[in-house]
Amino acid sequence: SMQYVNYGTFTEADETGEILGDFSAGDMALTLGWGRALHPNFSVGANLKSIYSSYYLYNSFGLAVDVAGTYHNPEHLFSTSLLVKNIGSQIKPYNIGHTEPLPFEVQLAMSKKLEHVPLRFHLLLHNLQKYDITYNDPSSDKQYDPFTGAEILPSKIEDLANKLMHHIVLGIELSPTK
Repeated sequence: SMQYVNYGTFTEADETGEILGDFSAGDMALTLGWGRALHPNFSVGANLKSIYSSYYLYNSFGLAVDVAGTYHNPEHLFSTSLLVKNIGSQIKPYNIGHTEPLPFEVQLAMSKKLEHVPLRFHLLLHNLQKYDITYNDPSSDKQYDPFTGAEILPSKIEDLANKLMHHIVLGIELSPTK
C-alpha cells in the first residue's frame, strides 16, 4: 500500500515579509505486508514500511516494521490480536546527528460477538509500552485547599484509574443484517 499526505503549498518569506517563493510539505509511506495462517485459529502478519517526509528544506527517511498475531475462535465468536507497531528508526534524520524515535506502540485488541443479539463488543488497549500517557495541561484549573493553600492532588486510586483509563478504547458494533 501507499499513503501520501500533501500539506499544500506555502509562501516563503523572509523576516521583513518579502516573498521569496513557494514550497510544499508532505509525508509518504510505502508498505509491503505479509500474513500467514499458522493454525486454523491463529495467524501472524508483518508490514515493512519505508517512510519519507519533506518539509521545506528538511527531509527524513526511515524504515519500520509492524508485527501482529491474531487468535480467532468462530465457535465462541471471539477474536484477539497483539500488535507491535513502528519497530525501526530514522535512517536519514531531518537534522544530521539528531535522530528522532518513531512512534513505537504496543496494542492488544479483543472482540466478542453475542450469539443471539446482533452486537459485537470491542476492547482496545493501546500504548501498552508506556504506563503514564496522561497529558499534564499547565493551563488547567488547579484546586487548592482553602485553609492551607496547598494544591489538592488526586488520591492514589484516582490517579491509577485515570492512568489506566487513558489506555482503553471501548466499542460496540451493531450488525442488524447477516
